[in-house]
Amino acid sequence: NPLTARVMANRAWHHLFGQGLVPTVDNFGQMGERPSHPALLDHLAHRFMNSDWSIKDLVRDLMLSKTYRMSSAHNDAAEAIDPNNRLVWRMSVRRLQVEPLRDAMLTVSGRLSTERPEGSPVMSTPISDMRKATQNASPENMTCRTVYLPVFRGFVPQVFQAFDFAEPSQVMGRRDVTTVSTQALYFMNNEFVIKESEHAAKRLLAERLQEDRLNTAYQWTLGRKPTTEEAARATAYLTDIESPKLSSAQQWGSLFQALFASAEFRYLQ
Repeated sequence: NPLTARVMANRAWHHLFGQGLVPTVDNFGQMGERPSHPALLDHLAHRFMNSDWSIKDLVRDLMLSKTYRMSSAHNDAAEAIDPNNRLVWRMSVRRLQVEPLRDAMLTVSGRLSTERPEGSPVMSTPISDMRKATQNASPENMTCRTVYLPVFRGFVPQVFQAFDFAEPSQVMGRRDVTTVSTQALYFMNNEFVIKESEHAAKRLLAERLQEDRLNTAYQWTLGRKPTTEEAARATAYLTDIESPKLSSAQQWGSLFQALFASAEFRYLQ
């Protein structure tokens, strides 16, 4: 059925670009929206079917395209014509979903395990001990990639709830994207964020010389060096919090925590 290929091609586009060619990714019927580029959708579906329904080939085709590699730079003339970017004249700025967001913090701290866990921690757990098993399998206690974390209905971890994880009991092709105070509070207070920040600081202090640490901290978290103003503010902050009660790892860890909480860390742009 050609509809199957169109739906899959549209979902791949949605996950890579932030919005599908058909925005209503779960509804291709009369109640859904019309595709912005119907000929392109047919072309992608046709290529998908001819490549033996290979999702890997479909993703590669999209990511190697000129459209995917565009910047998010603003253009006044294009904005006046297409303010919602339906014609894809730039890359849309979008927030990371919870899986890459958590993985990014583990990568900076140097603790991300790329090995795939074998089975689920609750496979052989009695129902009476289910709550205890879910606590042991919580994101705070595991360093594997987030896509491998077990998800239990009724016991969705805090980080998943804060960053719009899909409802486990429903089929959802498009997640909600919200910006709420609980997300900022998560970065300020959550044990996992604080722990990964301190691990990142310990890694930094062990690997980098004093004069290179600030540049490296920004490079690891934001993928760039700090501006002159940012470097001055960070240096002043580290000087202000110097105290015999705080170790160097705790001081630098608080800086990493601030970088994790920044919009630039959480958004693709």
